[in-house]
Amino acid sequence: MSGTLIERSLYERHSLVLRSYFRFISLLSFQVFNMRFQLLSILAVLASVSVEASQPEVRDLANQAGPAGVARSFERPHGNMRRSRSRHNKRKTCRVRPSASGSAPTTSSGPADSNSFAADKGGKPSVSASDSASDSTSSSPSASPSASGSAPADGASKEDSFEEAEASSASSAPAKPAPTAAGSGGVNTADKVLAGDVDKWIGTLAPEQGPVGTAIDTFTTGGGGPGVTMIDNAGAVKQGSFDSMTIEGNNPGLKTAYGLASFNGDSATFKFRQGQVGDNDSWFWYTTPDPGNTGMDLTAARTASFTYTVKFQDGFDWKLGGKLPGWYGGDSADAGKHCTGHAGSSSCFTSRLMWRSGGVGEVYNYYWGSKQAYCTDPSTYKVGKSEVICHSGSGDSLGRGAFNFEAGKAVTITNTVTLNTMNGNSPNEDGSQVIVVDGVKVIEANKLVLRHHDAGRIRGLFFSTFFGGSGGSWASPKEQEVTFSDISVSILEKL
Repeated sequence: MSGTLIERSLYERHSLVLRSYFRFISLLSFQVFNMRFQLLSILAVLASVSVEASQPEVRDLANQAGPAGVARSFERPHGNMRRSRSRHNKRKTCRVRPSASGSAPTTSSGPADSNSFAADKGGKPSVSASDSASDSTSSSPSASPSASGSAPADGASKEDSFEEAEASSASSAPAKPAPTAAGSGGVNTADKVLAGDVDKWIGTLAPEQGPVGTAIDTFTTGGGGPGVTMIDNAGAVKQGSFDSMTIEGNNPGLKTAYGLASFNGDSATFKFRQGQVGDNDSWFWYTTPDPGNTGMDLTAARTASFTYTVKFQDGFDWKLGGKLPGWYGGDSADAGKHCTGHAGSSSCFTSRLMWRSGGVGEVYNYYWGSKQAYCTDPSTYKVGKSEVICHSGSGDSLGRGAFNFEAGKAVTITNTVTLNTMNGNSPNEDGSQVIVVDGVKVIEANKLVLRHHDAGRIRGLFFSTFFGGSGGSWASPKEQEVTFSDISVSILEKL
């Protein structure tokens, strides 16, 4: 009997020890699991903070990646985020203005009244078929992207919607010209508003033909004589090449677009891949104020001219349009490089060219901080029968249809800008812009404000070439090429 009690006592003792052991093991496992869970939670929070803090760098790498995702640089030459339009609320909201009835006063005939043109063998401008097309855009509410009542979210989508509606709208009778203001110099325009926050004007007078000015200092890769540029290159002319041109920043890969651009002495050819749109796989780089590495200093210039010859390959498909090279400037080089993609400030400006559907040409300006005179005062510009379209919160189209591009044909364009002066901390409205195409002055705009601070300067050339806009409706439908040659940069007047 006693042996049985002893065995039962030992059994109960062993059971108690085993239960205590398993309880300890279970408690220890739970504590270890709980610690691992807490550690993972801490790591997740840290990772979230790290990812959020690194978003600008991530965006830079994504936006600046070349083919195969090669990172371009961290200098954000074109990786700008779209910003809200709150910073542009100061700009006036455009309202539909009633057009006066009556017929348009006639203007004198001759080259100065030509709209779109292609130079013939004699060098004289000839009116193209797009003359009537540029004046015959529908102004019906159905053509308005905002007619449905749901406005696009920002300046970029608003502009894209407007341009898509413009390209697809049926032609109608042109709007009748508005009354000529007293003392306006005989300028007669028609005002049509096809979408919210858009001013659209139709010009009737073209600039008077005559010299643009005399160059003090010129860099050239081999072209741009006075007969084409309307500029007298009387100063020092220094020869160079595309390959010797400078680049702002520390990433020379941008200059060749990671193999999409090829240089051949005086010319550079850029290849658009099929589907190319926006900054992705684009040609997007900036020069220094000494673009040809010849000792020029564009920051000392008040008036400067940028000339180049552009040739789109035979059979080029224009789609909705795309960007071409021009100027950039601002209070600093870094500020100037951020003045694109619907993001900018009064510390920067850019002025590029664009092609539109069918090869229609225009100047595309980001002159931030002020609503320019050409958006509100028809007496300040002359653009022939072409259009001026000002979008609230994005770029302005100056002289759309003032000239045309033609696939397979070289066109030489000179973009001359004059900075406005300053009255202390206030900008004067005395800047200007002139566009000469194949020896004919086609666009002239006055009373402009390009800079708002004394530090504002011309910073260099902006080589910007891509389809867009943005979105699939703008994308290149096939692989195709454009060639640039005969670069000339001249300083005509110093600050």
